[in-house]
Amino acid sequence: KYGASINYWLKSEPKDSVLITIADQSGTVVRTLTGTKQKGLNRVMWDLQGDQTKAATMWTPPLYAPDITIGEKGREAPDIGRERLLLPPGSYTVTVKVGDQTASQPLTVLKDPHSGGSAQEIAVQYALMQKLRDDVNQAVDIVNGIEKVRRQLVDLRQVLGDDAKTADVRTAADSLEQKLIAVETEITELRLTGRGQ
Repeated sequence: KYGASINYWLKSEPKDSVLITIADQSGTVVRTLTGTKQKGLNRVMWDLQGDQTKAATMWTPPLYAPDITIGEKGREAPDIGRERLLLPPGSYTVTVKVGDQTASQPLTVLKDPHSGGSAQEIAVQYALMQKLRDDVNQAVDIVNGIEKVRRQLVDLRQVLGDDAKTADVRTAADSLEQKLIAVETEITELRLTGRGQ
């Protein structure tokens, strides 16, 4: 398999989960894995990729499709995928944690001999990809924040009902939602239902 093989020995099967973190030279954790926890030798493969970008969760039905129900965990945004960055060659630290016990070992990722890029070119490319990843995560944070507010507005409308005394509040809620939709549609397509359009 492609990647790094992480092997560790467990004297007995632990009650706690096995958490494996991979940190770069600066100490920043770039990947978190859940390990197997069988008594004896365990092996986890790291594909040399970092953690995924954040997930965008929709808490309101798609525009023009109010029949789509939203579950307790929301629904995944159909057009915002999650990506992982392939990490550059360099020195990393692998830490295996079980309960309050930890063990760390260095790991060196070598440059792919088939890669035509120099170490400097790879570093520049990776820095650019990090900026793009950070932009995606920031956009997802905005979508998630807007979706939570829009969900609250949906719930508010249900509480208010059609009472004439609450007409002003309903109008203000509708106006706020239209402003939020205008911002959100700059980031994601709100008409997608995920039904294969």
